[in-house]
Amino acid sequence: MKTEAGKDRLVPIHSRIRPLVQKKYDEAISLGSEYLFNCTDTHTHRSSLKMTYDKYRHRFDKICDRLELNPQHRAHDGRKHFVSMAKRYEVDEYAIKYMIGHEITDLTERVYTERNVQWLKEEIEKIK
Repeated sequence: MKTEAGKDRLVPIHSRIRPLVQKKYDEAISLGSEYLFNCTDTHTHRSSLKMTYDKYRHRFDKICDRLELNPQHRAHDGRKHFVSMAKRYEVDEYAIKYMIGHEITDLTERVYTERNVQWLKEEIEKIK
């Protein structure tokens, strides 16, 4: 259910979480999966490894229940937290939109401004 802005884009990985992402990447390679996050907690067919939004939401809700967390937490809380932190540390607005896969409607920014991966890396590293 990705929009065009959310597909086929480079997303920088913050240095503080890089080891976690590397671990998931290595796991995906060992599973022969094209997906970073996989369902490895079930004994189902290999094609069922894909972590769909429904599977993620179900696991998220189960964790919230078991840990007796506020039931108002939602699976998208991480995205909201990321954007809030990025704004707090003055990450460029268009870098935020690009990283989270939102469409950039500003014509100048979308069409005429060239951004490279180094710029995105510098922007994400502003978050402390």
